[in-house]
Amino acid sequence: MFKKILSYLYPIKVGERKSDISGQLELTLQNGILILDSQHTNYSYGSVSHILYYGLKKVGIKRVKEMKNILLLGVGAGCIIELLQKIVGYKGQITGVELDPEIIKIATQHFGIDKVKNLTLHLADAQEYVQQPNLPHYDLIIIDIFQDDLMPPFLFTETFIANAVKLLTPQGALLHNTIRVTPAAETRNEAFWTMLNKHYNVQRFQKVEGTNELFLIEKQK
Repeated sequence: MFKKILSYLYPIKVGERKSDISGQLELTLQNGILILDSQHTNYSYGSVSHILYYGLKKVGIKRVKEMKNILLLGVGAGCIIELLQKIVGYKGQITGVELDPEIIKIATQHFGIDKVKNLTLHLADAQEYVQQPNLPHYDLIIIDIFQDDLMPPFLFTETFIANAVKLLTPQGALLHNTIRVTPAAETRNEAFWTMLNKHYNVQRFQKVEGTNELFLIEKQK
């Protein structure tokens, strides 16, 4: 409790972990909230919470609340799950896919993700997961995949997006969180935007929290 009070004055480092996938991970208590960061970016319960909540508002809070089945590609410590259940009031099923076993350990030990109701977690590669046969359809898919502050190139390929969109219900939506802070990332996102417009109904929201760009993708009617 004393550390929590002190954290309103200055951040308090709680622990460190080394991940083969995500690199150096750090747990910090800040303003009474436990935050998970990689070396260069926030992974859970910091700015990413604001970014993802902004995205949920663009999907529509009432719309999300009434959904039945949501897929998370990239789970982190679970801040998006907390947003869905505690802030939005979502009561349906959540399926989470996370590649990094160290992240899952942290989420379990420090954030109690193993106690979350209506949640099924898979330790798997998102690219491979969406190719599986006989998967259910989802009302919402959220892509939030980072390796430190880098994004794997497959996330911007036509094939991966097509495989993900196939898993949507007819009225479903896909929310794709990206980071755009370098000239290379700007070029990548512009090419991605052009590709998406050829195949889907798509909106983009730029400079979310200054660094991120969100894409909201839906099937063409």
